[in-house]
Amino acid sequence: AGKNQTMISEHIGGIAPGKLANMIVLERNPLGSLANLQSLRMTIKRGRVFMRRDFAPLVAADITDF
Repeated sequence: AGKNQTMISEHIGGIAPGKLANMIVLERNPLGSLANLQSLRMTIKRGRVFMRRDFAPLVAADITDF
């Protein structure tokens, strides 16, 4: 493994204190039903927590990556 790969693996690749994470946390198990994906509690992106109750609906002007 190269130096850069080693440095990256110190920060990503698992769930542990000090590592960055991108994931969603659900209230219900999506393996039981895909409809359970609507039970979003929070999103964690690059280690930052975004609670569902704080989300605002998107409007067309918010979408800029076309």
